[in-house]
Amino acid sequence: MYEDLQIDIANKDSLTKWCTELKCSKKDLIDAVLTIGNKAKKVNDFLILNRKKKSDFR
Repeated sequence: MYEDLQIDIANKDSLTKWCTELKCSKKDLIDAVLTIGNKAKKVNDFLILNRKKKSDFR
């Protein structure tokens, strides 16, 4: 799904878009990118594994 996409945390619009797409906070997204790199698939997996991604369940 996110295989070849990259996240640009320096771009405010991109940051907001990816936070919405990955259902996470800006802080968690920035931390993930700085830790694992800017590949969207790796960031998504990192957020899931570290339970930083918000669940759709309520």
